[in-house]
Amino acid sequence: MPLFRVTKPAPEPVQVDFVRVMVVGTLVWAVAALVAVVLGATGATGWLPTAVCATGAALGLVGINWAQRHRPRAEPVPTDAAPTA
Repeated sequence: MPLFRVTKPAPEPVQVDFVRVMVVGTLVWAVAALVAVVLGATGATGWLPTAVCATGAALGLVGINWAQRHRPRAEPVPTDAAPTA
């Protein structure tokens, strides 16, 4: 007897705009870096959290670049198609 039984097909994948996801994540890391700088300047924490947040924001910029280069291209419209009116 199988441990898992598949009773229905898997759903279709959801289309996601990865550029938008990367931009939002990078902005979150940038805001966290600003908060960490203020906390580090007041002596509430050390400077390691600032370095972690800055690294997250830098990796986010790399992610934005990657997502832009791997964005799916729109399918070209065939030029020989007869217009339907």
